Amino acid sequence: NTANCLSSIDQTDTTKPNVTLLYPIDNQIFGVNTPITFSCSSTDNVGLSKVEFWLYDNNHVPTSYINETRIITGIINAADIRFTKSFSRNDTYSWNCRAYDISGNYADGDISGLSPRFKVENYNVSISIFLTKYIFNIGEKITLK
Repeated sequence: NTANCLSSIDQTDTTKPNVTLLYPIDNQIFGVNTPITFSCSSTDNVGLSKVEFWLYDNNHVPTSYINETRIITGIINAADIRFTKSFSRNDTYSWNCRAYDISGNYADGDISGLSPRFKVENYNVSISIFLTKYIFNIGEKITLK
Protein backbone atom coordinates (compact mmCIF):
# COMPACT_ATOMS: atom_id res chain seq x y z
CA ASN A 1 0.00 0.00 0.00
CA THR A 2 1.11 3.49 -0.74
CA ALA A 3 0.20 6.23 1.67
CA ASN A 4 -0.74 9.58 0.20
CA CYS A 5 0.79 12.48 2.08
CA LEU A 6 -0.68 15.92 1.79
CA SER A 7 1.69 18.67 2.70
CA SER A 8 0.63 22.12 3.73
CA ILE A 9 1.67 24.76 1.24
CA ASP A 10 1.98 28.35 2.39
CA GLN A 11 -0.03 30.35 -0.10
CA THR A 12 0.59 33.76 1.45
CA ASP A 13 0.90 36.44 -1.20
CA THR A 14 4.17 38.36 -0.81
CA THR A 15 4.37 39.71 -4.36
CA LYS A 16 4.12 43.49 -4.57
CA PRO A 17 1.98 45.12 -7.26
CA ASN A 18 3.61 46.63 -10.34
CA VAL A 19 3.05 50.37 -10.80
CA THR A 20 3.82 52.38 -13.95
CA LEU A 21 3.64 56.19 -13.98
CA LEU A 22 2.25 57.17 -17.39
CA TYR A 23 1.56 60.93 -17.43
CA PRO A 24 2.86 63.57 -17.01
CA ILE A 25 6.34 62.52 -17.98
CA ASP A 26 9.48 64.00 -16.45
CA ASN A 27 10.23 67.72 -16.99
CA GLN A 28 6.93 68.76 -18.57
CA ILE A 29 5.78 72.37 -18.14
CA PHE A 30 2.17 73.39 -17.50
CA GLY A 31 0.47 76.75 -17.07
CA VAL A 32 -0.86 78.02 -13.75
CA ASN A 33 -4.50 76.94 -13.19
CA THR A 34 -4.30 74.45 -16.08
CA PRO A 35 -5.90 71.08 -15.21
CA ILE A 36 -3.29 68.28 -15.30
CA THR A 37 -4.44 64.68 -15.49
CA PHE A 38 -2.04 62.31 -13.75
CA SER A 39 -2.22 58.73 -14.96
CA CYS A 40 -0.75 55.53 -13.55
CA SER A 41 -1.28 51.86 -14.28
CA SER A 42 -1.16 49.07 -11.70
CA THR A 43 -1.19 45.29 -11.91
CA ASP A 44 -1.02 42.52 -9.32
CA ASN A 45 -0.78 38.74 -9.36
CA VAL A 46 -3.76 38.30 -7.00
CA GLY A 47 -5.83 41.49 -6.87
CA LEU A 48 -5.59 45.23 -6.23
CA SER A 49 -7.36 47.01 -3.37
CA LYS A 50 -6.48 50.69 -3.78
CA VAL A 51 -4.22 53.20 -5.51
CA GLU A 52 -2.98 56.39 -3.85
CA PHE A 53 -1.83 59.59 -5.56
CA TRP A 54 1.08 61.43 -3.92
CA LEU A 55 2.25 64.93 -4.79
CA TYR A 56 5.35 66.73 -3.49
CA ASP A 57 6.59 70.30 -3.85
CA ASN A 58 10.10 71.29 -4.95
CA ASN A 59 11.57 70.41 -1.53
CA HIS A 60 9.93 66.96 -1.60
CA VAL A 61 7.49 68.10 1.10
CA PRO A 62 4.00 66.63 0.72
CA THR A 63 1.52 69.26 -0.44
CA SER A 64 -2.14 69.62 0.44
CA TYR A 65 -2.91 67.29 -2.48
CA ILE A 66 -1.15 64.35 -0.87
CA ASN A 67 -2.69 60.95 -0.60
CA GLU A 68 -5.83 61.03 -2.68
CA THR A 69 -7.03 57.42 -2.77
CA ARG A 70 -9.11 55.38 -5.22
CA ILE A 71 -10.58 52.21 -3.72
CA ILE A 72 -10.79 49.27 -6.10
CA THR A 73 -13.62 46.83 -5.38
CA GLY A 74 -13.82 43.22 -6.48
CA ILE A 75 -10.92 41.06 -7.56
CA ILE A 76 -9.24 43.24 -10.16
CA ASN A 77 -5.71 42.43 -11.28
CA ALA A 78 -5.12 45.60 -13.32
CA ALA A 79 -6.28 49.21 -13.14
CA ASP A 80 -5.59 52.47 -14.94
CA ILE A 81 -6.14 55.35 -12.51
CA ARG A 82 -6.39 59.08 -13.26
CA PHE A 83 -6.22 62.04 -10.87
CA THR A 84 -6.82 65.61 -12.12
CA LYS A 85 -5.38 68.65 -10.34
CA SER A 86 -4.59 72.27 -11.16
CA PHE A 87 -2.07 74.50 -9.42
CA SER A 88 -2.34 78.19 -8.53
CA ARG A 89 1.34 78.95 -7.96
CA ASN A 90 4.60 78.59 -9.84
CA ASP A 91 6.67 75.70 -8.53
CA THR A 92 8.32 72.43 -9.43
CA TYR A 93 6.49 69.33 -8.24
CA SER A 94 7.03 65.58 -8.28
CA TRP A 95 4.35 62.91 -8.13
CA ASN A 96 3.83 59.23 -7.56
CA CYS A 97 1.21 56.50 -7.34
CA ARG A 98 1.25 53.78 -4.69
CA ALA A 99 -0.75 50.59 -5.33
CA TYR A 100 -1.88 48.14 -2.64
CA ASP A 101 -2.98 44.57 -3.25
CA ILE A 102 -5.62 42.66 -1.29
CA SER A 103 -2.87 41.04 0.83
CA GLY A 104 -1.53 44.42 2.00
CA ASN A 105 1.58 44.47 -0.21
CA TYR A 106 2.30 47.83 -1.79
CA ALA A 107 4.65 49.40 -4.29
CA ASP A 108 5.41 52.87 -5.65
CA GLY A 109 5.73 53.82 -9.28
CA ASP A 110 8.93 55.79 -8.90
CA ILE A 111 12.26 54.25 -9.74
CA SER A 112 14.93 54.35 -7.04
CA GLY A 113 13.11 57.13 -5.23
CA LEU A 114 13.05 59.39 -8.31
CA SER A 115 9.52 60.54 -9.07
CA PRO A 116 8.74 62.39 -12.31
CA ARG A 117 9.04 66.17 -11.89
CA PHE A 118 7.01 68.84 -13.65
CA LYS A 119 6.83 72.63 -13.56
CA VAL A 120 3.86 74.95 -13.20
CA GLU A 121 4.51 78.49 -14.34
CA ASN A 122 2.87 81.57 -15.81
CA TYR A 123 3.15 81.81 -19.55
CA ASN A 124 4.10 85.21 -20.93
CA VAL A 125 3.23 85.49 -24.58
CA SER A 126 4.75 88.34 -26.52
CA ILE A 127 3.91 89.15 -30.11
CA SER A 128 5.97 91.65 -32.04
CA ILE A 129 4.92 92.92 -35.46
CA PHE A 130 7.31 94.96 -37.52
CA LEU A 131 5.75 96.92 -40.35
CA THR A 132 8.16 99.19 -42.13
CA LYS A 133 5.96 100.74 -44.83
CA TYR A 134 2.87 101.57 -42.84
CA ILE A 135 1.97 104.15 -40.22
CA PHE A 136 -0.96 103.50 -37.90
CA ASN A 137 -2.75 105.79 -35.49
CA ILE A 138 -3.06 104.74 -31.83
CA GLY A 139 -6.31 102.83 -31.34
CA GLU A 140 -6.67 102.03 -35.04
CA LYS A 141 -7.92 98.51 -35.76
CA ILE A 142 -5.41 96.32 -37.63
CA THR A 143 -6.44 93.10 -39.38
CA LEU A 144 -3.72 90.58 -40.21
CA LYS A 145 -4.26 87.98 -42.90
